[in-house]
Amino acid sequence: MADYIAPKNNNQVERWLKGGYWLGQVNYLHENGWGFLTAYEDEKILVAPNNIESTKVWFSWKDMSSSIGNYDWVIFEPEDAPIEEKEKRSNPYHMQARKGSVQLVKEISVFRKSLPDIDSPLFNNLRDNYLDCIFVFGQRIFIASVYANEVKNHLESDYKQLLEQWKSELISKVQQREKELADREHNLEEYTNRVESELEKQRIELEEATKKVGRVKDQLKELEDTRATIRLFEEQVNTSLKKWGFDTISVMEPSAEQRFVNFDSEQSLIEHVEEYIVSKGYFFTHDQIANFYTCLKTDAITILAGLSGTGKSSLIRQFSRAIGAEFILVPVKATWSDDSDLLGFYHPEKKTYISTVFLDAIISANANPERLYFICLDEMNLSRVEYYFSDFLSILEQGENRKLTPYSKTEWDIRNAQLNRAKSDFDNKKISQAEYGEIEKNVRCFKYEIEVPHNIFICGTVNVDETTHPFSDKVLDRAQIIQYGNVEFAGYKKSTENVLPVFVNHSRFREFSRKTSEIPINDNWFNELNSILRIGGYHFGFRVKKQIEDYCSYGLRSGLFTFKSPDDVVDLQIIQKILPKIRGINSQKLQEAFFPEFRKFCGDRYPNSNEIIDVLKNMDSINFWQVFRHVG
Repeated sequence: MADYIAPKNNNQVERWLKGGYWLGQVNYLHENGWGFLTAYEDEKILVAPNNIESTKVWFSWKDMSSSIGNYDWVIFEPEDAPIEEKEKRSNPYHMQARKGSVQLVKEISVFRKSLPDIDSPLFNNLRDNYLDCIFVFGQRIFIASVYANEVKNHLESDYKQLLEQWKSELISKVQQREKELADREHNLEEYTNRVESELEKQRIELEEATKKVGRVKDQLKELEDTRATIRLFEEQVNTSLKKWGFDTISVMEPSAEQRFVNFDSEQSLIEHVEEYIVSKGYFFTHDQIANFYTCLKTDAITILAGLSGTGKSSLIRQFSRAIGAEFILVPVKATWSDDSDLLGFYHPEKKTYISTVFLDAIISANANPERLYFICLDEMNLSRVEYYFSDFLSILEQGENRKLTPYSKTEWDIRNAQLNRAKSDFDNKKISQAEYGEIEKNVRCFKYEIEVPHNIFICGTVNVDETTHPFSDKVLDRAQIIQYGNVEFAGYKKSTENVLPVFVNHSRFREFSRKTSEIPINDNWFNELNSILRIGGYHFGFRVKKQIEDYCSYGLRSGLFTFKSPDDVVDLQIIQKILPKIRGINSQKLQEAFFPEFRKFCGDRYPNSNEIIDVLKNMDSINFWQVFRHVG
């Protein structure tokens, strides 16, 4: 190891040693009584001159008067690390907390008084409720179709009535003028002048009437535009009306924008998606789109991770719109703490179920089994995913019996009894049709068992920065992690062509989900890989094995990738399914036994995985989510 040479002039070190207390957070505790802090100055992580985050500040906790745990906030007095520590770690900027200076923030009264009230929900509620209202309105916009018909009928009736009234009034006035003409023939000049004056008035009235007719036509055009906007919801409306025993409606004529196309191959389908995305001002490589499409067919949660602004949610949105699917954006909040934030909850006092955008999308997908639904959890790790998503992940693995049970059958029986009473009140005219309809919809839609259909795709986006939470193995084992480190500009070409979406139903989409048994991996391959991963405690089970096999089988059968070798598809699965599980403090055991064996296993056969492993190997704290900053 190279000898440490003290810098001649280092303003950073001088600034560290100028005295005073800093704020830090515990991120590692060793049983021998020492650990590491993440130090903050002016609310920013310290940055060394080489622009690599300096997250380690050594400290001793065995002499502290209070017990301390990981993620606790402390204040401490920093000092320069001993020269031997710098030599040992080849890090001339390594710091340590002065012995005996570390104090827990939560035990210092002046800190408790000055810290902001981070639990105050006022601002977040105002913003979040507004967003939720927008998305709930988007889910229930089909109600506008009924309203559109009613308004149109009223306008047409008023228009006919107005014309008849004008006609009758004009005839009456003409008859009156004729009588006046017969009575006043002796004074033709006076009569003529009066008639001309009346005719001028009638001309003005006719111009006003013409303007009114024009306004009525404009209103009718607006209604037609509204009908065009909601034409994709007609199937959903009729399905719900049939379910509730009402007559169906048909307010929308076929449109060229809703074409039903039977693609003869997956290649032609993906080519259409590429053309559509480019026409909307976005660009993703062919292999990026093929990778996303193949992930969808494995029935895993597809998570797109990377820097903000790299087009993660745009890929999901534009892909879904290109094939006529529903796209539902569900912004995750940092305050989410359990599954009620995702799935809603039963209000025992109001005897109603308080729904969410996510649950509304599942109910809508149940009512439209042939329409595809893409539900995107945006910035899904702003809160700990296990808190709000764990139960739903378990439900997704129940095969054909995928059912949500948001509350007990007893509570649903109470609501059903409430509906019976409401029906009696409605028959006796004690409540209005609207009040009864709201009660009926709440009972019919939000049952105690709600099926999770197979025509939905759960996707998520992750902005990788210091504000987000890591994923547990439970989530990683059930997800395909797609990293977006760089935006590709080389192949981007602006398009002025208006590419229309096409409608691909669920049955047709599933027809493409065929596999091949000819994949370049077998049980011996999995055993060899797992034996290496077991060195670091990163080994996996049957769930991960099946997802890797399914992905390779789908990807190689479709022939969508531009890869030259089948091993390139396997290489992609190692990156998306295995490497995200490798995390933690980089130890001597990992350096000497794990990483060399893993790199030997990948070798020249899986070069992209090998490149990432080399980056992980050189991290003090192994973090796959930061790899894309170093690897293209």
